[in-house]
Amino acid sequence: MKSKVLIVEDNKDLNNLLFLLIAADGYQVRQCFDGEQGRDMIEKFQPDIVILDMVLPKVDGREVLSFLQTRSPRPQVIVFSSSGREGVRAKNVHYCPKSTFSPEQIKEFITTITKQ
Repeated sequence: MKSKVLIVEDNKDLNNLLFLLIAADGYQVRQCFDGEQGRDMIEKFQPDIVILDMVLPKVDGREVLSFLQTRSPRPQVIVFSSSGREGVRAKNVHYCPKSTFSPEQIKEFITTITKQ
């Protein structure tokens, strides 16, 4: 069975694009549009991979990332942000800059993570 992927991104167009790309490869995908929804969905969905924007309404990405670090098992995280790498230092956290984002890059990240 393919991995479960949670997208936490407040830009609806970008969130929907990521959803379509990832779901087309057979992954189970859920979407959230703010950090508060993201924390709740992490509890319910128990994703293997979280694609996380750092600038979010209600609860910011750094707080969601801190919450993720307390989870067991700890999901892999792709920080998908234009705000830089600050705070992206944990072992299970990967960084993908929005400014140079390509659909192939996200797919490569997920493929690499699921092969580990």
